[in-house]
Amino acid sequence: MRILHVHCDPYYPLGLGGSEVANRGVLEMLVRAGFEVEAVCRKYNGHPGAPRTPEQLATWEAEWVAAVRGLGGTVDPSRDRFTLGGVDVHLAADDDALLELFARRVDQRAPDRVLISGYERDPPRLLERVVEACGRRAFHLAHSVMSLPFGPHAWLPSEPERELLARLGGIVACSRYVADYIRRWGQLEATPLYFPAYSTEPLHSLGSPSGHVTFVNPCAMKGLAVFAELARALPAVKLVAVPHWGTGPDDLDILGKLPNVTLGAPSHSPNEFLRGSSVVVMPSLCYEGLGLVPIEAMARGIPVLLSDLGALREASLGVARLLPVNPLAVSRGADGRPIFTAPPQRIEAWALALTQLLADPAAYRAASRAAEERARAFIAAIEIETRAGLCHLLRESE
Repeated sequence: MRILHVHCDPYYPLGLGGSEVANRGVLEMLVRAGFEVEAVCRKYNGHPGAPRTPEQLATWEAEWVAAVRGLGGTVDPSRDRFTLGGVDVHLAADDDALLELFARRVDQRAPDRVLISGYERDPPRLLERVVEACGRRAFHLAHSVMSLPFGPHAWLPSEPERELLARLGGIVACSRYVADYIRRWGQLEATPLYFPAYSTEPLHSLGSPSGHVTFVNPCAMKGLAVFAELARALPAVKLVAVPHWGTGPDDLDILGKLPNVTLGAPSHSPNEFLRGSSVVVMPSLCYEGLGLVPIEAMARGIPVLLSDLGALREASLGVARLLPVNPLAVSRGADGRPIFTAPPQRIEAWALALTQLLADPAAYRAASRAAEERARAFIAAIEIETRAGLCHLLRESE
């Protein structure tokens, strides 16, 4: 069976965001299951917002080629195509080129099934083209309730987009929370399957009560307001913030004014960016579809504190501590685009949970063991359960 995946974001490198990591995991899982898999996506041109001088673009391209080859992939001399993990990836320079490339691959390869995700940056053209070309042969991979076109947490509500989703063969949701949201607010059926988005590098037990507290992707959405208040309330605690896709100059300015916070080094390896951690905090103010970092941390024996929003209750695996936050406020600009504002936060419960965990070695060891055991079992089950469920869904729709 031939599978074609299309989305508006880059396929590689990893670390662009949880949905991109999960997409790659899903496609490589389908390769392992015996499917012939292609992807059509945007070419990687460096971090969004970074200056794009000819010299910088050349450096990024050289680094990208070396990284793909370092993972065992191959790169076409044109740089418009590469293979990685058994997936044949075709690259487009911009949105218009992406639409043309998608149409060309559909005509040339006649895929049996099409998977679409990440169309939200240019709604509804890509989704509309997929529906017109493939109809019930196409399935949506839903990574987030905020990017869906309906319901109370939708950033860009659109009834025409909801109707387009209804014309697909089905929706695969990354968690039970996302599937339930789709059913309730979109009146559409969705199959919940945890995506194989976790690192395949060797797992090491990294948790230590004498380490630092780690916060990945410091930005408003991920709860920088909570983290900053924690830093001010607990000046004796060493904290590390690891910049990621959402971190901008304003966020770095806030972090730079906190004397007990240092910046960690971003890495594609959880073993690297989590090394030295005692606890990982994820005080997200948005409605997460699941959350990769907490499960990666727990699989390495690092206890986690999570905000009690969205699917983070599922990501807690019943062992991470869930704590209250005030969700991100969303308003609309004159152009209809969402504007995000972090409301004031009360962090007493966060400070208490963190200090109690760090002050009690026995409690810390118990939390570390429980986290490691539960997360490793969760990750191992995905390869069996999600693979079986996804293959059944795709083949059953024939």
